[in-house]
Amino acid sequence: MPNMVIMVMPDGTKGQAVLDAWEQCGVSGVTILDSMGLHKLKQMRAVRDDLPLLLSLRHLLEGEEQHHRTAFTVVEDDFDLEGL
Repeated sequence: MPNMVIMVMPDGTKGQAVLDAWEQCGVSGVTILDSMGLHKLKQMRAVRDDLPLLLSLRHLLEGEEQHHRTAFTVVEDDFDLEGL
């Protein structure tokens, strides 16, 4: 059965290094998403209490840029997960 590997990177500047390392281990494809955790959302709500729980695109574009990234990939069952 295939395995999904998920990595949350709070420092998006190191994303390319992570992707290079995964590729050297044999990962052939990775999906990367901008992400924000509950802690950051609560911080934003403390500053602006008019923000809804689920932010709209307009609110995201008006706010400060987030540098968190979530990367995930699916690897075959025989893949060496310890090598990642």
